[in-house]
Amino acid sequence: MSFRDADNDPSFWIVTRRASRIFTLKAPKPRNSTRARAVVREFVKYSAENPQLHRLMTMEGRRESERLVWLIRRHVSQFFTISTKLIREAQALGVVRPGDPGQLHYCAIGIATAAFSLAPEYKLVTGKDPFTRSHIEQIADLVCEFLFIRSGN
Repeated sequence: MSFRDADNDPSFWIVTRRASRIFTLKAPKPRNSTRARAVVREFVKYSAENPQLHRLMTMEGRRESERLVWLIRRHVSQFFTISTKLIREAQALGVVRPGDPGQLHYCAIGIATAAFSLAPEYKLVTGKDPFTRSHIEQIADLVCEFLFIRSGN
């Protein structure tokens, strides 16, 4: 299928439509780590509910293509802008670890999505179902432990 035909493909439309909900979130300006942590937890929950998005992006992101450019322009760039702005603002408050916001963004996405997008492998190797409420919370905790500075809480 051509990327130009994607809007006519129901399965592709469903995935990208669901993605637009998280990509168009207006990130609150953090006053402390509590608000930024809420955004992280919402993203992890969203990732558990929509593992097909990360699967799609992992496949599409392997090589530059017109379809990848379309996905980035239509969906990903807005989320990246919001996420990195939130990271920079939280860094200025001293609640997020120092580092390049773009690198932190992609590292956090990896932590937040791997168990869900690779669920069959994950379950076979670890013996754990990543989609249980407690496991989703544990993954959100891992993302928060990675991003946030303990003394800034």
